Amino acid sequence: YGSEAIYVFQRGERWRSPLTLIETGFFDFSGGEHQSYALATRPTPDGEQESWDVFFNVGAYSNLEPGPNLVTVTGLINGEMEPASVYMTTVTFLDEEQRTNPVFTTPVQIASGLRNASGLAIDPGTGDLVIAENGIDTPADRIVSLSADEIDVIPAAEIGGEVEDFGFPDNYVDYHTGEAVGGGGQPVIAFTPIGDSENEGVAGIAPVPASFPDPFGGGYIAGFHGQFDEVGGGNEENPLLFADLESGGYFQLIANENDGVGHLDSMTA
Repeated sequence: YGSEAIYVFQRGERWRSPLTLIETGFFDFSGGEHQSYALATRPTPDGEQESWDVFFNVGAYSNLEPGPNLVTVTGLINGEMEPASVYMTTVTFLDEEQRTNPVFTTPVQIASGLRNASGLAIDPGTGDLVIAENGIDTPADRIVSLSADEIDVIPAAEIGGEVEDFGFPDNYVDYHTGEAVGGGGQPVIAFTPIGDSENEGVAGIAPVPASFPDPFGGGYIAGFHGQFDEVGGGNEENPLLFADLESGGYFQLIANENDGVGHLDSMTA
């Protein structure tokens, strides 16, 4: 905490070779409650030279406010950024043949109004940017959600255009009732409770390959962190869910009452 960074490593001559640390981009969140948690990459569409886009989140300063100050990143990546956002930087190489000496552009804001975009993915079928956002806690009881965690999508053709505003803190879906508050645009999916099972603190998402059998192919899996250090039955908020972005439906793959389940924060399919 207080030393958040993006680390950049160079691959060796062979895939089994050790990685070499090249440079680091250090963030200055000035004591903010949310930092940077998620990364996603893609080859730059229609780039004039071979390059890749790197997406990362910049969390909100507090539970209810985006933040009073800009967030800076220095080192291999340099820039000043609005909190509660998603940014993109593009990397090229001075030595294109060997892919060495990477150069990162000044980060460009892609999305705003995101309390904590803790999961990012580029959809393998559409190229859309898929965002998992961690919602607002009830101020009087931070263990209880006020707004539902959600999945938002920026279509591939709109990435890098006008900054998409997803409404935090004024527009959200009420976690307990499922009703829209504030009248803003609605998320693709809002994760409200499933019976007595709660879904709070989405921590990571991953696309499921289209080759998987129905109903999973082309959908997403989402892991929830829930209550900090609690596990198993003591943490009623940490399931692993399957989500269908087309229908907006979701269901549990792993229930949060399973003994020994802690925090399924990261996954791949």
